[in-house]
Amino acid sequence: MKKKTRIIILGMCIALFLVLSPWIVLYSMGYKIDFEKMEIIATGGIYIRTSPQASEVIIDTRTPEKPKMFSDSVFVLDLIPKEHSVLIKKEGYFDYQKTIEVKEKEVTKLENIVLFKKNLGIDILLRNVEHFFVSPDKNYILAELSNTKSLNFEYFRTNSLNNKKTYSLALKNTTVSDLIWSGNSDKALIKIQNSSGISYYLLDFSKEIQTTTPASFLNSSCLEISFNPQNSEQIFYMKNGSLYLAENNKAEILIKNLVSYKIENNSILWLSAKGTLSRSDFSGKTTETLISEENSFPISQNCDIKIAGEKIFLMANTALYEYDSETMEFKDFGVAIDNCDLLRSPDNKNMIYYNNSGIYLYTFIDKAGKRLSDSENNVKIFSSNYPETITDCYWLNSDYIIFQSGNKIIASEIDYRGNINQVQLPLNFEPSTDSKNPQIFFNTEDNKIYVLNGGTLYSSEKLFQ
Repeated sequence: MKKKTRIIILGMCIALFLVLSPWIVLYSMGYKIDFEKMEIIATGGIYIRTSPQASEVIIDTRTPEKPKMFSDSVFVLDLIPKEHSVLIKKEGYFDYQKTIEVKEKEVTKLENIVLFKKNLGIDILLRNVEHFFVSPDKNYILAELSNTKSLNFEYFRTNSLNNKKTYSLALKNTTVSDLIWSGNSDKALIKIQNSSGISYYLLDFSKEIQTTTPASFLNSSCLEISFNPQNSEQIFYMKNGSLYLAENNKAEILIKNLVSYKIENNSILWLSAKGTLSRSDFSGKTTETLISEENSFPISQNCDIKIAGEKIFLMANTALYEYDSETMEFKDFGVAIDNCDLLRSPDNKNMIYYNNSGIYLYTFIDKAGKRLSDSENNVKIFSSNYPETITDCYWLNSDYIIFQSGNKIIASEIDYRGNINQVQLPLNFEPSTDSKNPQIFFNTEDNKIYVLNGGTLYSSEKLFQ
């Protein structure tokens, strides 16, 4: 090769190097050309982790990514900042699909994804069941059996039908309208209704001989009944504007002129008829005043204190209020919601509140010390279709909930970025002519769903490990 030719080739290589090297450096630093906008931009990435491990992850139309051996995650880099479609697949499981935004120099995380089986196994636990109730420790079930001539119950462990206990009341055409457990799960107070009216009976599961004792001190005028968490022999209840404490069928007044109370840890939180909020010990002695002046909203018998973790709320007619410890007052929650239930997540970061028609997410996490805006809070997770209603809702873990809408049982993520993934769980029950919607309970101890459908009590296999 002639010297002139070599010089020309060397010059071309140098020129090519000078042209390409900036692009190589920029690419190594996470920059790409956005051909839609014809500009150089910093890229981002998506980190995905699933349980169980996914078979493949498809970002937009890229070649499917697969988790590495002994890993349940995928990390995709060099994504142009915009919305990207994520599709996660695993054989035998429902697909997970989300359209999510990727930002410059940031990694978008989808790290708590649960994949649900398309075929979920279920077992029959008990037949001829009217209602069932799971103990607070999640270890026992009390099932009311179908019988018009007497009121019968079966009591057994959630994981075994061995050593069942039977309880019976010689009451005809009687239905259970409520059940209240003691905090240690050893006792339950059942509220029953028949042609004679409303009455209460106490079941003591700690005794070898099964006994069912009438709670004669309770009647239809008694409200907000609860056990003393420190002593299951004692029962609190409201009657005619006073709080009573009963033991051995004898009752005494603890606090007068109140409209609502809740047992909070080892104290009583109560709202007076004037609107003051106080905390007392179990003897009724006030230990702390949380609100000393009357509230701006009208106090009525419809007021109901609700506690979610360390947060205190108040339902007053159709409005929800949140207690502000700094200003020592109830502030309007900004949501008109009727007869709602509040459920705080296991990690105490979020709360679900729901009524018959909708499920909403509220987060307690502030951004840089500032309260989140309305657009970032009070997000509607689900809306039921008339005439279906939402009757049960539980946290599966800190990122997923399970609820019942009509005759459907639905698992839903709470991640509202992009679309919200929801799956109707495929529970195949025996054919039944019973028109009642299923009754469900999710047990966080064994990760199983317990479902009463058509008079038969079922338990599912574990939803996740």
